[in-house]
Amino acid sequence: MKLPLKTAIVDRNLSLVNQTHLFLKSSPIDIDVQYSMYIENEIFSLDDLAACDLDLIIMSNTNLSALKMLRKYLQQQHLLTGQESPMVMIFDDTVVNIQRIHLMWEISNSIILNRRKEDLLLAIQTLANGGFYYSKEFSGYNESKGYFRNNVNKLPLTKTEISVVKELIRDKTNQEIANTLYMSRRTVEYHITSCIQKFEVNSRVGLAVKALSIIERESYDSLMNELVK
Repeated sequence: MKLPLKTAIVDRNLSLVNQTHLFLKSSPIDIDVQYSMYIENEIFSLDDLAACDLDLIIMSNTNLSALKMLRKYLQQQHLLTGQESPMVMIFDDTVVNIQRIHLMWEISNSIILNRRKEDLLLAIQTLANGGFYYSKEFSGYNESKGYFRNNVNKLPLTKTEISVVKELIRDKTNQEIANTLYMSRRTVEYHITSCIQKFEVNSRVGLAVKALSIIERESYDSLMNELVK
């Protein structure tokens, strides 16, 4: 992805908008903050964003009406321009429910359910490299609902390979995976190499991203099924 990342910050609190803006300006990542929006009410317009030719929207106003409006804006922009919509990052620490999680999943490339700046930087770096990022809080939510646990087993891998990939996704080193699964590091490396070949990727990071994309798709389907019950 080209740098600098043309970025908009959308938040419900003016102080938080300013904090995020100043932090990004001082960060080592090449970011051009084009627009900062303070949303006091639930009803607001995103039309001003259209002129910014954005790469990334950092969405920190995650009430249901705001998320629905962002989805509508992204759909309209895609229809009007025929180009891909800007990436969306959810960056908020409010309590979530299943309807909001559904919308977050539908419109965003990364979900951070905290206000930690280190997570924000890591997520931006991951997006810039073509990946996507979920904070531990969001992963924990999925774990509690069983989405990750149920859908990781749908990966087209052997049982042992799935166990290795599960730990790899949790950002463990090969030695840590070996200790967790009671196998040698050489065995872990063998299984990771096998998975990399099966998924036709080039690295551990590529393997994690590909595996997560499959789990995300299956988890999204599970979430949709739960919503229509």
